[in-house]
Amino acid sequence: MQACYRSVVLLLWSALVPAISLPLTIPRRPPQPQPLPIRFKFAPDTTAIMGPRYPNGYPNYLAALNLRAQMGVTHRNNAARAIFLTIDPNQREWRIFRKEEVEFGISWFERRHIFENREPVKGSSLDAAAHRPWKANEFQALKLWLAVNEDALRAVHRASRLTGWYDPKISDKRPYLMNSKLMIATQMRSIGEALQVRVLLHLGEGRVEQAWEDVLALHRLAALQARDFTLVAHAIAHDMESGAFICEQALFQHPQLTPELMVRIRREVAALPTIPDFIPALNYGERYNLLDTMMFCAHINTYTGRLNPTSPLEQFRNSFTARSLDFWYMQFVNWNTVLRTTNKWFDRAIADVQIKSDYQRAWALDDFARDIRKTRDKSFESEYWLIRNTNMIVNLPLLRQKATQWTADQLVTLFFPLLTEVSSTRSRCLMERDMINLGWALAAYKLEHKTYPANLEMLCPQFLPRIPIDRMNDKELKYDSDGKSFVLSSSGMNQLNEQARLKVDGSSGDDIVLRSHPVAPAE
Repeated sequence: MQACYRSVVLLLWSALVPAISLPLTIPRRPPQPQPLPIRFKFAPDTTAIMGPRYPNGYPNYLAALNLRAQMGVTHRNNAARAIFLTIDPNQREWRIFRKEEVEFGISWFERRHIFENREPVKGSSLDAAAHRPWKANEFQALKLWLAVNEDALRAVHRASRLTGWYDPKISDKRPYLMNSKLMIATQMRSIGEALQVRVLLHLGEGRVEQAWEDVLALHRLAALQARDFTLVAHAIAHDMESGAFICEQALFQHPQLTPELMVRIRREVAALPTIPDFIPALNYGERYNLLDTMMFCAHINTYTGRLNPTSPLEQFRNSFTARSLDFWYMQFVNWNTVLRTTNKWFDRAIADVQIKSDYQRAWALDDFARDIRKTRDKSFESEYWLIRNTNMIVNLPLLRQKATQWTADQLVTLFFPLLTEVSSTRSRCLMERDMINLGWALAAYKLEHKTYPANLEMLCPQFLPRIPIDRMNDKELKYDSDGKSFVLSSSGMNQLNEQARLKVDGSSGDDIVLRSHPVAPAE
């Protein structure tokens, strides 16, 4: 009987032990991450967009900006695509746009591009060759650099004739707009330099028509680049347009300029596209970028990785952690208030840059920059209060108010410093284009009357429909002529006429100057 009882017990035990140990041996399914709590409300005055959204519920500003930027652009008319395939011939992973895809363009990889290989030509040789006509025997390394990029520049010429521009914002690590890379904008500066120095090489060696072809490409590329939705891209476009003004002024003064070419230049200059305004870049690109940064901060407590060290958010994190405040206070921030404050700053900036008069806009943006500096000083006071009251939990309303105020002020002051500079350089570029157009009209007048006019009003209406004003001070341009030559000048951003400095140090200060003849060595 006992033997039968033992066998039954052993049988039951042999059946129960595997059943008990089975859950311990089967690998458990890892816990699924829970959706992050939304710490703000979706509304035009907070998030600015209502969709698309990430799976966790946060706005997808990267997709929203790409969808807006690709409107009217296809893979056939996209100049940015053509330039990218030129400067990086080994990277040809442009995907055909499909409705279900958010990205329209390429997968990004870090590479060295053709025009980045500027080591042999950096320094004084590049600076000198970018401001005056030169010959190949003066700068041999620069001539070699241009020869290496001959095929690429030919392809850039073809791309400049396209009508669309879409440089997709793609993040290869995290789907945040603040982590996206500028794929084409960082290369356009080198492309502009290459075209500029080649124009002056053509002029130095007497190839006037080839020089004008490069000037045309430079103008067109600047107008295309300015269609991007970032202020950085607009700043680069303005630099390219200023380079085109230097080249066109040298072409205007060239002794081998024929009347037939001048007539052609005037016709093609009138057909050039204008540089687009940067209001869309401010209203969408920069606004979305800052709001996206705040979306990230809204759930920063759950974040364990690290951002791009050059991003504004990383600067924000470093400035805060350096004072041992960490991010415990984030739970007290009222993000709706932060978002509303940010959007109000953007609304004010957009209202200022929409002022038609460049002179009045400059004054409005000066006031804007002064208020930004006051906000920065105020953020220091809030930060000092948070440092002294790190452990103060008893007065939660005051703690929330200070944390919210500091977060909004600190993030806003990190994003707006480039605005005034971009606006001033755009005004200068438009003034330079007005002056060079006026210069070609003066040359046409002399071609017909054998002398320059005594005043600018004599050009209307045969050669110009109207005389442009000085954008820098809303006054008339300075024009001096003795019939054989002329000097046309604008006051520049400092709104002072500094032509008297020419007799002292040979410079024109901040003035924008166009001459019918080069400055003589005696001056």
